[in-house]
Amino acid sequence: MDHHLVKAGAFLATVYLIYTLVRSLALHRSRAAFKQATGAQSAIPYPQWERIIGWDMFKDSLKAFREHRMLERSQERHKITGATTFNIMVLGRSTTMTLEPQNLKVIQALDHKKWGLGRRRKTAFKPFLGDGRCF
Repeated sequence: MDHHLVKAGAFLATVYLIYTLVRSLALHRSRAAFKQATGAQSAIPYPQWERIIGWDMFKDSLKAFREHRMLERSQERHKITGATTFNIMVLGRSTTMTLEPQNLKVIQALDHKKWGLGRRRKTAFKPFLGDGRCF
C-alpha cells in the first residue's frame, strides 16, 4: 500500500512541476511579446543572495517591518540599485519596485483592473480602510 502512495505522490509532484514550468514559459513569452510590441524594457534585478525563492529578502523585509522601517528600507534598496525601477524576488514572487511616476501612469492606463491592489492587501487593510466603496 505504501508503495502506491509513493508512486502517487511522485506522479502528483511531477505533474505540478510540469504545470509550473509550462506556466512560467507562457508568462515569459507573454512578457516578451508585450516588451516587443511596446518597446518596454526589463527592470534591473536587485542584487540578492538567492533569486529563486527570495528567502533573504523576506527575512530582511520582515525585520524592517518589525522595526517600523519599511519605507526607509525601500528607499535604501533604490539607493543600492541606483535605479528608479528594479525587480526583487520575495517568497517566490517577483515584484517590480518603482519610483518612476511615468511607469505608474502607463501601468494604470494600460490595464487598470489588472494592476489594482491584490487580494491579500485588500484583506489586510479592510479593517482599517474599509472595502473602498463609496456609499
